[in-house]
Amino acid sequence: MLSALSSITPHNGARLFSLAAPYPLAFCGVSARIPAFTRSFMSTNTIASANPAFSRSLSTILSTSHPAFARAISQTEPQPEAPFSSIAEAFMDGLTAFLEDHDPGFQQIDYDEGELAVIVPDDVAFTLNLQTHNRELLLSSPISGSTHYKLQTCGGVPVWVDPKSGRGLVDVLQADLSAALNTEYLITVD
Repeated sequence: MLSALSSITPHNGARLFSLAAPYPLAFCGVSARIPAFTRSFMSTNTIASANPAFSRSLSTILSTSHPAFARAISQTEPQPEAPFSSIAEAFMDGLTAFLEDHDPGFQQIDYDEGELAVIVPDDVAFTLNLQTHNRELLLSSPISGSTHYKLQTCGGVPVWVDPKSGRGLVDVLQADLSAALNTEYLITVD
């Protein structure tokens, strides 16, 4: 039911799509109702809101913004090993680049051979390990504990999802880093 979807092209040439809710939304075979507000979907896989300071990657929003999305994503099929490795390495590289470019005062950011270590003030360490043999990423966090994330695709968008809770990796890491830094820290990985 995308009849409520409208398209506009602002002066910068980015094509924006606006979906006013509540309208039924079919996503990965799951029909869901989204809350009553308007979101703008930019064709660059970024969601923009009325507040220009807020934007998040499409995969982050879709992975956890609505419980039905998380359920739908957790029910999709895992990727074969060859695409898994390239997608996982690209994600790890992108996450490392984002953390380095948006450093709020990390003590250390180190990525080497499939292991990303982020140390925040007070020597609080987070690690993200690429586990190719299991086709998953392992996040070790002093806040949420140790969690495995499987690569799933939903609508062609790769997302990292905890199969037990249905939560997305980026959202968990974002919440944990925000708690450790005592400030909101938004993560966008393309």
